[in-house]
Amino acid sequence: MPDVNYQIDDKAKTKKYWIIGGILLAAILAYIIVPPRLAAYYLERGQSLYFQDNIGGMYFKAAKSNFDRSVFFDRANPVAHMYLGRVALGRVDAEGKDYYPDADWPEAIRHYRQALDLGIERSNFNYFAHTLESLGLGYFNDGQYEKSREIYLQKIRAFPNSFFGVEYFSTFWARFLTADMDFRFLGKPEEAVELLKPVSLPENADPKNIYKVHALLARLYIYINDAENAENNAKLEALLREKSGA
Repeated sequence: MPDVNYQIDDKAKTKKYWIIGGILLAAILAYIIVPPRLAAYYLERGQSLYFQDNIGGMYFKAAKSNFDRSVFFDRANPVAHMYLGRVALGRVDAEGKDYYPDADWPEAIRHYRQALDLGIERSNFNYFAHTLESLGLGYFNDGQYEKSREIYLQKIRAFPNSFFGVEYFSTFWARFLTADMDFRFLGKPEEAVELLKPVSLPENADPKNIYKVHALLARLYIYINDAENAENNAKLEALLREKSGA
C-alpha cells in the first residue's frame, strides 16, 4: 500500500519548486524588461525638461537628474550620455568671448566619449555630429590637442562637404580649430593650410567667421614663406573684418 504521507510531501515539494521557479522566472523577466523601459522613460522625461528651459535653469537641472537615472538603468545608452555631456557644457553665452562659460570640460568629455564609444552614430546622425563637435571642443579646451585633432578629423571625414549650413553638420570650427592647433601647438603648418582652403571658399559665409580664416591663413603663409598668398589673405582679412564690423 502506497505511503500517503510520502505522496503528500512529494506533491508539496513539487508545488514549492514550481513556485520558486515562477518567482525566479518573474525576476529574470523583470531584470530584462523593466530597466530598459525605465531608462527610456527617464530619457524621454529628461528630454522634455531639457527643451523647456534656457540652459542652466531649474528645468535644466531636473533634466540632468532624469538623464542620470536613465544611465543608471541602461549604461549602454549613448543618447543619455550625449545629453549628460551637453548638460556638463552648461549655459550658452553666444555674445561673450567664452561660448560655454560654465563648462565642466572633463565631465563633458567623459560623457561625449562614452556616447561615441557606445555607437551614437547608429542612434541618430544629428546626435553623432553634435557629439563629434562637442568632444573635439572639449579636448581643445582641456588642452588635449592631439585627441581634439583626432576627433575633429573624424568629423571632417564624416561630413566632407559641410563647411557651413546646419549647425552641427558644419565642419567650419572643426577645420578652423584643427588648423589653429596644427599651427600653434603641433608643428603642422602645411596640414593647417590644406584644412583651411575649402573653408575660405563659400561666398555666403558669415564674414565674421571667414575673416578669422584669412587671418590665420595669412600667418601660415608668412610662416612657410609664401609672400603672395600671405598678402592676398591679409587683404581679404581686412576687407571681411570691416564688413563684419569686428
